[in-house]
Amino acid sequence: MLTLSDDEVMDFVASGSVRAFTILCMRKLPWLALCALKAHGDLDRALDGAGRVMLRCWENAPTWPPRSRRLDSRLLDMLDTRVDTDLPAPVAAITLTDDHVAALLCQVVGQCETLRQKPQGLLSRWLG
Repeated sequence: MLTLSDDEVMDFVASGSVRAFTILCMRKLPWLALCALKAHGDLDRALDGAGRVMLRCWENAPTWPPRSRRLDSRLLDMLDTRVDTDLPAPVAAITLTDDHVAALLCQVVGQCETLRQKPQGLLSRWLG
């Protein structure tokens, strides 16, 4: 499963595979967290935002069109990159470590097991 493309992994995620979701999180969580960290400059907010995006990905996967090759842009669209004016300016010394990503991965995968995925719409079932 590690050699599959993102779209192929999303097909498995849409069918409810927690293993496929774990692989998708391993691929996308560090990237999402870095994007959020660049936007906010706040590590806690970046990790929280990246985790919420992946959980929304888990919930909405059955409703997304299969093999659309738009996974990265969908994830970025869901990521909150708005900068609040009361936050301090980004600090260059804040770094995202492997420990941060590993803890976030465990948290997100653990939470997905309790969340239900949205059912496919009627047209999706008919049209495949």
